[in-house]
Amino acid sequence: MNSLSAITNQVTNGKNAMPAFGARLSDDDINNVASYVLSQAEQNWSN
Repeated sequence: MNSLSAITNQVTNGKNAMPAFGARLSDDDINNVASYVLSQAEQNWSN
């Protein structure tokens, strides 16, 4: 998963063991989570 839209979709709708957060988080919150996940993945989760 290496695109913001793919991560946003997974956070919103869930997949496998990950629950969906679309009903619990605002669109802005979901976008913030997705941006954070993507930035960490691009850094190979080094932090």
